[in-house]
Amino acid sequence: MCLKHADKLDAAELSPRSQSTRTCRTDGCFKVRQGRRHCTAHEKLLIAMGKLQCKQRDNMTIAFTMCCFPECTKHAQRNRFCCKHGKELHVQAQAMVDRGTSTHSFDEILTAIHKTLRRCQYDRCEKNARYNQLCTTHYHLKHGRPSRSPHIVAVDT
Repeated sequence: MCLKHADKLDAAELSPRSQSTRTCRTDGCFKVRQGRRHCTAHEKLLIAMGKLQCKQRDNMTIAFTMCCFPECTKHAQRNRFCCKHGKELHVQAQAMVDRGTSTHSFDEILTAIHKTLRRCQYDRCEKNARYNQLCTTHYHLKHGRPSRSPHIVAVDT
């Protein structure tokens, strides 16, 4: 502790936070909470996981993108994959190059794997996934939100 604050050791400034301080409800997080009892980062994560309703009906871009690997419930770090699956795909592409099973370069193989897994998980949909392994249209249809497109009437989910 620095000399400046050493004399305030017993003072209220350095005592544990009072119960009236507005902090995030997530265990271990002491950030100042927003209007819905969570800090901004945890609020975005809960929206992306579907555990908290979005504030604005059409504003889904504020939520974290979830990992595009099938059945993964973690949020994405880079290239729309969580750390675990991003590393696994990297190792898998490197193994294909090392074995010589493909004439393509490492970057081409990794790009092809990413492109395949980033597709919407809905049958016969060729769009890229955006939220929880679904494209925007199928995500809104699954969660009962109306789509802005006048061409889509109903889809069995």
